[in-house]
This record gives sequence, structure tokens and C-alpha cells, in this order.
Amino acid sequence: MSTGSIDIDLEELRSEIRDKYSAVVDTPNAEFHFHTGRFLAAHLGYDSKALDTLPDSAVESFAGIANPFRLRPIQEGEKVVDVGSGAGLDSFLAANAVGDTGRVIGVDMTPEMLAKSRQTANELDAKNVEFRNGFSEALPVEDGWADVVIANGVFNLSPDKWAAFDEAWRVLRPGGVIQFGDIANGAPVPESALADIDLWTG
Repeated sequence: MSTGSIDIDLEELRSEIRDKYSAVVDTPNAEFHFHTGRFLAAHLGYDSKALDTLPDSAVESFAGIANPFRLRPIQEGEKVVDVGSGAGLDSFLAANAVGDTGRVIGVDMTPEMLAKSRQTANELDAKNVEFRNGFSEALPVEDGWADVVIANGVFNLSPDKWAAFDEAWRVLRPGGVIQFGDIANGAPVPESALADIDLWTG
């Protein structure tokens, strides 16, 4: 299947990504090619007091690459979409920030991550956050719903980045804010590398 300008098997890529991140749920303390959990969150500058309010289930499978909250604090009453919410760390921090008058929707495509985040939400009795199954290129959120869209190391995993960013803008209200951390490569990438799924997930 051709996705955007990159010729790659989208379903195979998504399957490989799911496998990688389901392993982070199953064995969060294992060694991966990236750091995880509280160590990583502290390294990325997350507020330690905010992290201390969350149970291990919300933090141990965290595998982001930056701290989107450093760009701008989430405000009370805001509606937030977390693209690629994983086990829910950023979603739960956003939910604490928006309070009872705000709402957070986390979107992820990995069943194990969704199950873990939903279980943690139930344990916390968090009424202002929910987790939906979906893709960055097709967010299950209505047009103009969000005040803020956050993402953490997610857009780089999509071969159709135009579609992913179009979706982020679609769900934002006029004047809304997108704040994300991601990986960028300033050098040209050979076609053979773009088509190599092992490089996408590794």
C-alpha cells in the first residue's frame, strides 16, 4: 500500500509498532532501544510532584521522547486530545491539569496500551479522561472539539505525516494549540531505508 509519498506496507508497519509497544506493557522493566518509565520521565524534565501523584501503572510503560507540557502548561477546563497516548502518562497529567471542568481523550492503536490506560483510569476513578482506539491519521474525535492536541514521539511513526497533522488540525477548535515532541531527521533518507520497516520500529 502506498501511503503519502512513501511506498510501505502500512498494516505491516502498524503490526510491528503494536508488537514493540505491547512488549513495553508486558515487560516495562526490560531493556529496549529506548528508555522507559519514571527514569525517562525524570530525564525529560517532567514535574516530579506531578509524577508522584500517579501510580506505577500510569508511568512504568511510558516511552515518550520529550515533555510536551514544557511548551505550555495545560489549563483548567481545557479539552485535550493525546495522540498516541500509550499507557496514559501524558493523558493522566493533562487530566489532573484540566480538572473537573475539562476533558481528555487519549487515542492509541495498541490494544495492550489501551487496556492498561483504561484500567489505570478505573483505578484512579478518573471521570474526565477516556481512551479510544484509533490512528493518528484518523482520530476518533469530532471536528473542532479540542483546545489542545498533544503528542509525544508519535508523528515520526506515521508514514503519512500530512494526514496525521491534518487530523490534529481537524480536531482542534479555531485558535487551538498543538504541542508535541518528536524525532526529526534533517538529512535525506534513501528510498530503501524508507521502505525498511525494521528501521521505522528500531
